[in-house]
Amino acid sequence: MNIGKMLISEQMLLDWIKFPGGKIEGIEYNRWMNEITATIIHPEMPEVEECQPIPTVCPQYTILDNGQLKRSPLVGLKEGI
Repeated sequence: MNIGKMLISEQMLLDWIKFPGGKIEGIEYNRWMNEITATIIHPEMPEVEECQPIPTVCPQYTILDNGQLKRSPLVGLKEGI
């Protein structure tokens, strides 16, 4: 098995997923579902009252002809889990 740990800065990750200027509150990995959940504070995220569940958002991305990644505005919010 070839394996290693990759360190990435918070701002680099936020820029990559197109949420610049945000703040990551936590990251979880579920290997059974093969997905990463990142809790992010950003002005485009839904407003949540204290002690309320945090909704899951599903950003949609498009790869442009020049290879750049473009994120569409957030839609299709789900209730918190």
